[in-house]
Amino acid sequence: MSESSSEGALKSFVMLVAWATVPAMLIGGIGAVLSDLYDWDLALGIGGSSIEIPQDRYVGVVMLGFALALAVVLKFGGVVVDFVRSHKLPFAVLGGLVLVGLIAFGGRLVEALDGGPAVSAAMKGETERVREMFELGEVDPADHGAMICWAAQNGDVDMLNLLLAEGVSPDSPRDDGTEPIGLACSFGGAEAVEVLKSAGASGDCDLPPG
Repeated sequence: MSESSSEGALKSFVMLVAWATVPAMLIGGIGAVLSDLYDWDLALGIGGSSIEIPQDRYVGVVMLGFALALAVVLKFGGVVVDFVRSHKLPFAVLGGLVLVGLIAFGGRLVEALDGGPAVSAAMKGETERVREMFELGEVDPADHGAMICWAAQNGDVDMLNLLLAEGVSPDSPRDDGTEPIGLACSFGGAEAVEVLKSAGASGDCDLPPG
């Protein structure tokens, strides 16, 4: 196979993957928005495995925007390139903003996929939703650690009090072994630390004065 043929085949493959990404991002984005708005727990079943769709409208909107932008670039690639070349400075600034947005999006996506609906609700401080999920028996005990760790990290005293009242241990770690008291000490603040210590949390926390 000649070099030009190899390049052509590679370009065709890249274009195929790019075009396949567009509907995948559209489905994921719409699913994320609907999951967040209607408390749905959606997942894609592929080859016997399940890929969870994040319950986060912010993630969904970014995915939809990315799909639209990618489709425009793929459809009008030459025109877009010429336009960018003639407006280098604005697009350099825009590129920087997009990079910052992608970094924030990546962090938000990881958070949204950190656990199921109960973990997502605890992460976002949705106290009433978490209370309702406990009442309906929809909280998996395996999620207790992630839930109380998010509450501790966020300094969400109302969520901490709810979780502790529901029997969640103040020492419940998340999957990587990090405990709530350490997160509260580093990020959540003195009030979150006090709530955990009052509930019997072990571990030391030396908060700076004031």
